[in-house]
Amino acid sequence: ADAWACANCSAESACEGLGANPEALPGFYLYEVGTESLSIFQCKGDEKRCPGGGAGACPAGRLGVACAICMDGYAETDDGTCRPCGDNDMILFALALVGCAIALAMVYVIAARQDRSTQSHATV
Repeated sequence: ADAWACANCSAESACEGLGANPEALPGFYLYEVGTESLSIFQCKGDEKRCPGGGAGACPAGRLGVACAICMDGYAETDDGTCRPCGDNDMILFALALVGCAIALAMVYVIAARQDRSTQSHATV
């Protein structure tokens, strides 16, 4: 194939003309396959994670085809980016664990009381 041959620009991308690299529109991801081929992917589910732009363009903290995953040690945010996990995330997790432990203890105490009250009313 001729490297200088013209190709149609897809509806999911913007092409400025000869010599300019195509760019994905918002909601799409441009993936470079080798050195002379491009593929375009639609970002299903959350289009905010694909801002459009040149090959491999992802919001802060994101990577992979269609910017599908957060980098290690990062958490997804509502605006499509990923932010570093911090101490606040661990505090919330610890509080959730403590809350679950308290709820389980309460269920156990209530069940034990219920069991004792049933036994005291049993006749032989």
